[in-house]
Amino acid sequence: MSNSGGTTDGGVSVPTSLLPGFRFSPTDEELLSYYLKKKIAGEDSEFSFIPEINVCELEPRDLPEYFFSKPNYMNTNSNRCFRTTGEGFYKSTGHVREVKAELSQAVIGNKRILPFLEGRAPKGKITNYVMHEFSLPKTKHAQLGPNPNQQGE
Repeated sequence: MSNSGGTTDGGVSVPTSLLPGFRFSPTDEELLSYYLKKKIAGEDSEFSFIPEINVCELEPRDLPEYFFSKPNYMNTNSNRCFRTTGEGFYKSTGHVREVKAELSQAVIGNKRILPFLEGRAPKGKITNYVMHEFSLPKTKHAQLGPNPNQQGE
């Protein structure tokens, strides 16, 4: 029996054609080289179950496990993003880890872990929520199209 429809799980449309027990559990490499790359290229219709949201509009407890979110840059000449919600903020620790392809060891993207703090910066109370933020290298962005928020790159 096959069903091409979907059910809703926390506001996310989940395909029902998978057998029981199968889970969406991609590696960092798969998230970058397949899902994010295709999303940026506009080739994401086959995985529309991953929603695109504004991360600042929802509190961490209300977010789905996986989602796409466009950066909300502070100004046109900045790489810094707004990451503030109604109840707190995601703190950028400054540490960005390169993600490498398993076979070639080529850098395919970046990963940053952002803890969520309740309250307002610079003060805030650490919580158990963290967001894993993935991005393609700048050279990959240039191949897929210019960043409308950055000039001269």
